[in-house]
Amino acid sequence: AQATCITLATGSIIDLLISPSGQDIPVCHITHLTALSIYGRPFSLSYETVPIVSLAIHHLNTGNGVIVPEIAGLTDKCPMRFTAETSDDLFDVAESLKHVVEQDGRRIDGLKPRPCAFIGSFSSGISVPTSVVTGVLGYPQISYTSTSSELDNRGSHPLFGRTVPSDMANAVPVVQ
Repeated sequence: AQATCITLATGSIIDLLISPSGQDIPVCHITHLTALSIYGRPFSLSYETVPIVSLAIHHLNTGNGVIVPEIAGLTDKCPMRFTAETSDDLFDVAESLKHVVEQDGRRIDGLKPRPCAFIGSFSSGISVPTSVVTGVLGYPQISYTSTSSELDNRGSHPLFGRTVPSDMANAVPVVQ
């Protein structure tokens, strides 16, 4: 298959794979930043997230709405396909930023696609700086565990989203 690169208005990248029949298949490659190891030891909680991300990608590619009803039939409405890779950020800011910069610099060679979005990191301490960089580069970033209220600042983190409330939203119920 032949690959062509499309840059979206946000700067994100969607690969176009040209099938032998000539049909363009858009592919969104998602990078999952997580701490598979901390201080040289495996971090089991992060290992649990890898199959979760893989299952989510599978559901997107098959239009399976069992868990998220809104994606039911997605494949009938949208020809886009999704791929993912996991990068071990070693629970380290510099390592995480290195992954973001390296992946932004990728060129389409058929083996190393550029990301269209990032998932992660496990820690707010890593999500804050990576979100600034991914936002500047035009990549959306979503986290399932980062709760820092700093990430609510849309000026510094314009393309950051999360699936858990910020610490600001948690403070009142905790006090009550």
